[in-house]
Amino acid sequence: MLQNEFVVKVKPGWIKLTYSALGVKEISFPVKSKPVIVSQNPPLFMKKLGKELKAYFCGKKQGFSPPFDFKCFTLFQTKVWKSTKKIPYGETRPYFWIAKKIGKSGSARAVGNALGKNPCPIVIPCHRVIKSDGTPGGFSGGRNWKKKLLHLERLK
Repeated sequence: MLQNEFVVKVKPGWIKLTYSALGVKEISFPVKSKPVIVSQNPPLFMKKLGKELKAYFCGKKQGFSPPFDFKCFTLFQTKVWKSTKKIPYGETRPYFWIAKKIGKSGSARAVGNALGKNPCPIVIPCHRVIKSDGTPGGFSGGRNWKKKLLHLERLK
């Protein structure tokens, strides 16, 4: 499949979106400057996602619904990510909650590992998953970004 890149300028900087004909493959941020080679004519679902991300960073968008291209990932990972997408905007859940939701109680650490490989942060809101003691835990974009995203959603 052909893989392409599309960039979106949001309040904190650039976000790079990688996609195939099947859907979104990866979301990368923060990107310090606009990448040189990008798709000039991305598919409609990418244009829509770009607008949704801009609205999200302005505090106006609470959900996303792009198609994904996760054919290179495990069934366990995709189950974790689908469950994570169900966490409402402005709320958090502990890792063990996701483990229970996917029928794998006791696998909170494995859930954390799957979330660490989440290729589409923000859209798959792994920043809303926290430790059972209420502390933020890790995030692929760094803990400061996790805190910023939670603050954006008006969480402490």
